[in-house]
Order: sequence, then C-alpha cells, then structure tokens
Amino acid sequence: MRPLEIGRLKQILRRAMASFRCRVVILMYHRVIEASSDPWDLCVSPKHFTEHLRILQQSYPILSLHDLLNSLRNARLPKRGVVLTFDDGYADNLWNAKPLLEKYEVPATVFVASGSVDNNGFWWDELEQALLQPSKLPKSLQLNVHDRLYEWPTTNLNQRQHAYLAIHKILLPLRVIDRDQLMAELFAWADLDKIERSDNRPLTTAELMKLAQSEFVDIGAHTVTHASLSILSRDDQIREIDGSRKKLTAILGSPVDTFSYPYGKFTSDTIDIVKASGFEMALTCEKNAVQVGADQFQLGRFEVGDWEGEEFKDHLYEFFRTL
Repeated sequence: MRPLEIGRLKQILRRAMASFRCRVVILMYHRVIEASSDPWDLCVSPKHFTEHLRILQQSYPILSLHDLLNSLRNARLPKRGVVLTFDDGYADNLWNAKPLLEKYEVPATVFVASGSVDNNGFWWDELEQALLQPSKLPKSLQLNVHDRLYEWPTTNLNQRQHAYLAIHKILLPLRVIDRDQLMAELFAWADLDKIERSDNRPLTTAELMKLAQSEFVDIGAHTVTHASLSILSRDDQIREIDGSRKKLTAILGSPVDTFSYPYGKFTSDTIDIVKASGFEMALTCEKNAVQVGADQFQLGRFEVGDWEGEEFKDHLYEFFRTL
C-alpha cells in the first residue's frame, strides 16, 4: 500500500474513533423494583440498578437532559456520555430509584403520563391483574371489539399469556372510554374487583411533587393517557401533548419542557405539536446514539433490562457503536 493511501486510511480511522467517542447514549428505564410478574421486562431490580449507577459513576460522563441539549446547541458532545431517563411515572421511581440516584449523584428525567397521577394503575397492569394473576379463570374469554368477536382459551398460563399479548395489541389503539369499557367486561368475566396494587401503582400528586424536589430528578411529559400518538387525529394529539405539559406544570409550579413519545410513535404533525406546545426536546425509542447535529425532537434511546453489572457494561459498549 502506498504511503499516501496509508495516511488516508489512518485519517479515516482517527475520525471514526473520534466519532465513536463523542457520542451520548440515552438510557430508558421504566421501573426499579423486584417484580413478581413482568410481562414486558420493564423492571430492573434495585440491586442491579445500583450496579448500573456504580459503573456509570466510575467510567462515564453523566449528563442531565438539559446538559445534553446545551451540548447539542454548542456542537460539543462529551466523549461517551450517558443520560438516564424513566418512562411512565410509577411510584417506585420515587421510593426505589430516587434514593439511589441521590446516593450516587446521578441525574435523571422521569417522563410522567399526567393522567395516571392519582390513578389506581396503568391499563396494561390491570390487564395483567385480570388475566395472569388469578389462580383460576373461566375456560375461555370472548370479547366483542367494534363488532368483531374474539375468543381465547384461558385454561393454562401459556394460553393466558397468549391472550394477554393479543388483547394488549387490540386495546392499545382504542379510545380511553372504549378501553375502559372492555376492561370492565374483562374484570366481570374474571369475577374480580379492581384493586390498587402497591407494587404497580403510578405516582400520586404528593409523590410527584416530592420526586421533583430532588436536585437529581427532572420531570418530563409523556402525554395524558400514554396514547400512541401516530394514530390520533391532530386535535387529539394536541390534547394529549399540550394537556400533559399544562397539568404537570400546574402540579409542579414550574415549566415542563421535555417530552417522551409513548411507544416511540410519532409523525411529522406530532413533532410540530410538541414544538408548538413549548417543549425544547423530545425522545423516541429509536436505538440510536446521539451525535452532534442530532434532531433534538427525535433523540434515540436504548431500553435497559434487568442486567447485572458486567452484562450492563457489555450492552453499553454496543450502544455506543449503534447509529
């Protein structure tokens, strides 16, 4: 190989390595709790979360979301920086995650679905309560959704899990009023009363205010009802997006200017509404590391599993390589 070609190759490699180093990975958590049932793998145990924070504290620059925004605006990202976020707004974010974030002095943003505050629970947890928790259920389940009849056998756990996933997919795009009606039918079929589960409940107003008082926690918006925005009309999207900002701002008495798209779903209209509502940045579920020039309203994230420390290290390494 000619010296000129070798020099060019070295230059390309140096640029590639610099690009690899000057990236930021945004991590997406949901819950910090030891869960008896976790169909969507949303829970990280306090033990493993502690291991994650120790590793991050020792080996990575840790940024808040607003630090990241300033870095993007100045076109200067740290080498291998990390941002922590939580979606939904479960009470364990206050009771289990916050003390650890404060202990290790790690900032995080918690995106809260404002309509869940002071509510008994999220609909997907209620679905789990009706289908996966009871020791005994009828042998089959029928549901009529928009004049289409569905039926599932429910005699064993495998059948129930299949029904759970199928019904979740059916309920997800429905209006809240239609979903609530079907959930009521489901609980009547299971001969159950809806009860508040201390391990699965969202934040109360008082808990949300207490969480926001921590110098290591920012609150972001996550719509009102955790709606899949890409299938809603423009007016409904405005109600979900702007409504969540207004309610959270009223509760906290301070502006809420970061947003997370539920399920990572959005359209160009969605982005326009997010901007018009006064948000400064928005996060998706796209698996992308953040580089200089990234669109601050389409920032990618990586979902974190209930990994022990060494496995977490391995995943972080892979995250930084992902574009």
